[in-house]
Amino acid sequence: MTDTGSRKNIPRLFALFFTWLLVLVFFLWGVTRNLSLFTMIWRAFVIAVVTYGITYYYLN
Repeated sequence: MTDTGSRKNIPRLFALFFTWLLVLVFFLWGVTRNLSLFTMIWRAFVIAVVTYGITYYYLN
């Protein structure tokens, strides 16, 4: 019998992993495009919130 708490951890971990991966790719892309640090941080924050929310919602 599985615990409901451990079943919720898998979508959270996958959403967190996918979010960090996407943010890392965005930062690498931003560095190659010479974006300002403020722009990269702001856009990465928005990308992270949206990606985490959508991924967690659809996996849960």
